[in-house]
Amino acid sequence: MTLSDLLPALLIFAYLALLGVVVLLYGRMRDSTMEEYAVAGRSYPWWMMIFTVLATWLVASVYTSWFAWAGSGGVIAFYLVIYTIAALVVYYALAPRVWKWGKLHDLYNMPDFIRLRYNSPGLAVLMAIGGIIIGAPWQVLSIKTFGFLMEEATNGTIPFNVGMGIITLVVLGYIVFAGMRSVVITDFVQGIISTIILLVALVWIAHSLFGGFGPLLGQVAAKTPSLLTVQDSSGYWASIILTGTIGGYAWLEVFNRIFLAKDVREVKKVAVGAPLLAVVATFALLVLGMGASLVPQVTEAGESAFFVMARMAGGPLLLAGVGIIVLAAGMSSIDSQLATLGVVTSWNVVKELKPDISTKDAVNISRAVIVLWVAIAFYLATLDLPLLAKIAIWAYEGIVHLVPPIVLGLFWKRGNKYGAFAGIVLGLTVTFTINLTMASSFGGPAIAGFTGAIIGLPVNVAMYVVGAYLGPEVDYVDELFEEISEYDGSKTLDLKSRGNVLGEYEPLSPVDND
Repeated sequence: MTLSDLLPALLIFAYLALLGVVVLLYGRMRDSTMEEYAVAGRSYPWWMMIFTVLATWLVASVYTSWFAWAGSGGVIAFYLVIYTIAALVVYYALAPRVWKWGKLHDLYNMPDFIRLRYNSPGLAVLMAIGGIIIGAPWQVLSIKTFGFLMEEATNGTIPFNVGMGIITLVVLGYIVFAGMRSVVITDFVQGIISTIILLVALVWIAHSLFGGFGPLLGQVAAKTPSLLTVQDSSGYWASIILTGTIGGYAWLEVFNRIFLAKDVREVKKVAVGAPLLAVVATFALLVLGMGASLVPQVTEAGESAFFVMARMAGGPLLLAGVGIIVLAAGMSSIDSQLATLGVVTSWNVVKELKPDISTKDAVNISRAVIVLWVAIAFYLATLDLPLLAKIAIWAYEGIVHLVPPIVLGLFWKRGNKYGAFAGIVLGLTVTFTINLTMASSFGGPAIAGFTGAIIGLPVNVAMYVVGAYLGPEVDYVDELFEEISEYDGSKTLDLKSRGNVLGEYEPLSPVDND
């Protein structure tokens, strides 16, 4: 074992130690309430929120699968750039309204919002379970990625299962220790690494191997010009862009991010800054990915291409830096997923079945759920599961069907739980029937190149609209929409004068509004 093999491992362990210090100094819980554990007291300014949103959004597979795809498929992989900016612009429209209801009614997550808007515990539980199931395979993949990147970044010094175990224990430790506040603090650090430090590494690699991004694109145009056009002329490219854009804010952990800001002005500032940084970072990364097609030994590396290019450009030091970048992306996506999963399970499923449990018990149940699921997910990650990635992509097809009750419920006063239920069930049925019988692969093109999700989505929306006109209206929805226009930054409104039918003239809690 040489020093060049040890150096990346030492730097990665130093980085993990730094995160531990940051959590101990700035990531401690301030009290034992669910608001503190689930949304960190709604206390963060825009400049922290930007990097925590980006850290949650840019997952580790961007540096492995998408990077390799850019080298083999070219600009089709750039759908990531398009849907990233589109989805973060959607954030600007949705987030302020969601945040206001969250502040007024002590909402912590997406099922809380659904319960409030539709006065339906059943629909909220359906959305909670749906979000948990859809996210589960991605969490197993994230844990497997820890092992992969630790092995690659240390040139085999840290074996796959050992690396996977070390990182998983670190993430589990700070989530259980301090909940969402520790997640936000670590994600802030990791968001800076996944954007600012990433750009430094990308410029270094591009300049060292190709003379810069301009010469790189010139070489691609001369040697592999097919990479600069989308070869697929069907609807598949449009489908994957739409799926990413529409489904982006139906992920439980991404929706939860809205509630972390300290006021609605901070939410709007995030919506301005995050898309700019996200687009620059992802665009530069994928351009470098296309450069992988120019170097035979990088092309042959597959999903390890980013690591191979880093070693070629800067030796073990840059390899360690790239390892930390990918590690930061992986940790900051799964920690948000796990923290939100625990809260949603305890608060939106267990507490619905047993309403008399205390807040302290709900927090402890959340911690227990996280520990149990991480143990199961880690075991699954040690197995050879060749279909896991396809199952994760297939699950992603379902995420778009959680969106109509969110978006239509935010901007249209009509709409009820019956239409929402029917839309989700029929939309999912159409989607998975098409994917099982007509799609070329899990989540692949089906009819005219469009995926099952995009074909099933209009069915979902149609059922929602039909239910809105044929079913009963939610009694208090007018009051909810008036809150949006009247909100002035205070904790409560004068709901008594309007007769809030659910809260007896007090802001609603997500478990008391029957």
